Amino acid sequence: MKRMYIPIKTVSISLLVIVLLINFSVPNLSQVKLDCKNFVSPYSKLEIEGYVRLKNKTVVMNQTVTVGENSKFEIVNSTIDFRGISASTLILNYGELVIRNSSIITDLNKNYSVVIASYGRLSIVNSKISNVFLPVNFKNGSVTYVQAVSAKSGEVAIIGSTFENYTIGILIEAVTSPSILNNTFIFCPFGVYLSSLNFKIDGNLFLNSLATAITASGFNGNIVGNYILNDRDKLIETLRPFGDVTIGVDVSGINITIRENIIGNTYKCIAASGLNHCIIEGNRIFTNGSMQGEMQIEYTEYAVIRNNTIINQWDPIEIYNSRHLIIEYNVLIRGSGGIRCEKVDESYIKPKNVTIRGNVLLDAGFIKVSQAENVRVLNNLLNNSFIYAEQVKALLIHNNTIKEGTIIIENSEDIQITNNYIKAPEGEDPIELNNCKDVAERDNIIYGEEDNAEDTVPFPESRIMYAMLIIATVIVVTLVAVLRKTGGRT
Repeated sequence: MKRMYIPIKTVSISLLVIVLLINFSVPNLSQVKLDCKNFVSPYSKLEIEGYVRLKNKTVVMNQTVTVGENSKFEIVNSTIDFRGISASTLILNYGELVIRNSSIITDLNKNYSVVIASYGRLSIVNSKISNVFLPVNFKNGSVTYVQAVSAKSGEVAIIGSTFENYTIGILIEAVTSPSILNNTFIFCPFGVYLSSLNFKIDGNLFLNSLATAITASGFNGNIVGNYILNDRDKLIETLRPFGDVTIGVDVSGINITIRENIIGNTYKCIAASGLNHCIIEGNRIFTNGSMQGEMQIEYTEYAVIRNNTIINQWDPIEIYNSRHLIIEYNVLIRGSGGIRCEKVDESYIKPKNVTIRGNVLLDAGFIKVSQAENVRVLNNLLNNSFIYAEQVKALLIHNNTIKEGTIIIENSEDIQITNNYIKAPEGEDPIELNNCKDVAERDNIIYGEEDNAEDTVPFPESRIMYAMLIIATVIVVTLVAVLRKTGGRT
């Protein structure tokens, strides 16, 4: 066989071509999986370019991290310890940051410092981000604001994760369709602070959010199935740093739904201002110990407040300067203010087109409407509570059952009082009218009057008993749900 000889120059050129091909076909170091010694660098900032995946590692960081645009940093089944760093931002994301089944530990104690600042795509799933301690001095009232997550653009999905000892757990602004689902916030005074479109804050647990558990504003939002539980003694202890109000849900915006949340031991369970086309439905609200708290709604239009159970609150449903309202099928137990719908503070907005129907008030104060127009109070059941209206035009009070209570109307006109069952306290008038005109009273059954057929038409005690049975069932179901969600922690 004839041998073929290749000149050395040709071999050199061929090797050069091969090397170039390898360089183009194999990713650089930042595009492959990194071990610990690759990951930690002597520089003050680690730049992530391309695709980096940290998996099954425990890393003590000595630098901050920046994820560049068009880059992806994935942390899986790993622990990152930032306790040795006091930078204002620990992870800065401009690309895509994914954290799954991992833990981040920090020791932030400087104002406005943040663990993760994201301007790209952010996903945190089944992970834990915890600070060594909550930087709040409860004795002198000083607060240091540290944040776990701050996202101001891009995409955000945070699911099944835990945040502990941050003044603000999650801050989101100008992000479309963020999802905050099934997370746990422990000693995060401001749990979620959000201003966005099409948001979901569902199924989260907030333990001792001592300022405001959920603050949300925007368009098309759901706040559903969250559990907000404060320790009553801790709540009283922590008034000084955050003022005298602790809020469960603070909300404003358009087309917002607040449904099936359990809120315990807050000073304002739900505070709503500037809502339009909203639903507040199926929430369970309570206070342990002495009476505290209220649902406060103001400057709101086209709202439905339905099927809420509210126990031991100062003002269970308090509405100011709002109109086009339906307040129906709520259960109020032990309250001072009951259901109030009023014009206050010299506002030009007076209640108009208000329907209050099918509610149950047991020792819950009153149903009160003032400076309003076109109001209907229908089919309510009141035990040791009463109905009061003042300066109302076009008022219908129909088919209400009132035990140990009365109807009082003052300075109003165009009034119809029909088909009500009333058993007033001894010595009080069942229906009291002061300075009213155009009043029609008919078919009311007044118990205790000599000419009333009390012997043949007994007071409908069955309505009271049925309401109490429903209430007991709701309380038991709520307690079971709380215990399941918290694992017995309160």
